[in-house]
Amino acid sequence: MTDTTDPRPLHRRAIAQTESIVAAVSPGQLDLPTPCPEYDVRALLSHIVGGLNRVAIVGEGGGALARPARADGVPDDGWLAAYRTAAARAIAAWAVISASSRSPASCITIVTPCSASGRPPGVPSNDQAAEPVSGSPGLRRR
Repeated sequence: MTDTTDPRPLHRRAIAQTESIVAAVSPGQLDLPTPCPEYDVRALLSHIVGGLNRVAIVGEGGGALARPARADGVPDDGWLAAYRTAAARAIAAWAVISASSRSPASCITIVTPCSASGRPPGVPSNDQAAEPVSGSPGLRRR
């Protein structure tokens, strides 16, 4: 059975919620660790912005792998602007897709790399509480 629920409203909501977290990150926090050992806060922001750019590329009809899942050259005080630009592009690209051309649900495949535990990297198990990063609601560290 194929789920044909339109994912765009949920994605727009996630984009808005993520923006509030990105807005709370100060340049002094960019070198802090995240629960995923491969990413500090700067690398995680780069991955988020790069991922949104990939979402936009797919919505525009391109291939997601045409661009790396990272944003290069963003100044330390430019992450919120970079996020907002990528978010606006992604929202605009997916706004024009209609059922007459291609269904949004049929264009999206979510691929989440998982650790040996079966959870995405950085997602703690019930016995691994994550503590909040001071001054950044939504950011947590193990």
